[in-house]
Amino acid sequence: MLPQENKRPPKEHPLPPAPDDGAPRPRLDASLRVENILLKEFDYAGLTAYQVYENRERIFNFYFTIMGALLSGLGALYQLSRNTDTDWRPLAVGLLIAGGLLSAIFFVRLIHLRRSLRESIITTYVIKEFYIQQFVEAIPNIEQAFRWRLATIPSGERPSSDTSFVLYPIAVLCSLAFGVAGLIGDQLRLDAHGPTLLTTLSAAHEPWAVAALAVAIVAFIEWAFYHSKLSAQGELKTLEQQARRLGITLGEANQRQSKGLLGRVLPWSQAPHEDLR
Repeated sequence: MLPQENKRPPKEHPLPPAPDDGAPRPRLDASLRVENILLKEFDYAGLTAYQVYENRERIFNFYFTIMGALLSGLGALYQLSRNTDTDWRPLAVGLLIAGGLLSAIFFVRLIHLRRSLRESIITTYVIKEFYIQQFVEAIPNIEQAFRWRLATIPSGERPSSDTSFVLYPIAVLCSLAFGVAGLIGDQLRLDAHGPTLLTTLSAAHEPWAVAALAVAIVAFIEWAFYHSKLSAQGELKTLEQQARRLGITLGEANQRQSKGLLGRVLPWSQAPHEDLR
């Protein structure tokens, strides 16, 4: 018998590269168009703004539900202390500090939501301006179809806006919570035969001075944080950067943002077309 031959598979040879004849190659995805990306971006920014409105209302309601429960707990604690002749003030100080910290957390969260809302609004307006520039020759009157433009965007931070209406009560409750906690805490310290901190005041008046000082300090911190995150000048700078990229001028928006302090504080001094955002 003849020995069996070892059958080995033939060696694979790599295919030669396609000759470079200069012919155009097909793109990876011919359906990926710029207008589709801009449409998705516009829809996403609009959906984000809508979600911010819903989240703001939900957080506002949730905050007052929690604060209502906390105030009810303080009232129940006060009634219980009167019936049992126990000192309820240490626990009240702890609850007030917890309420102040909770208010500060919600205050910061709402400011972040406000910034997200403004970014979404500015994004949609930038896309509007881009489309207006692209179709202004084909449709000469296209600018008349858009009432809200980058140059007429509503002013950012106004005392009459919905965001200010939500933030002000939280800021007031936050400062009052820390102020009352300072008042009761200083009374506890003085009752424990602690020395007076303010030599010019009597022991009866010092707790009220401590409370006023705590309210002033917390209010100043809130004001500084608010203006560092939601500044009209900072928003104007962002609008100017976007306007320069598009090759347009802000005009009316620049004039509104550069108003004096009195013009921004008085709600009736705002232009009629500026909505409360």
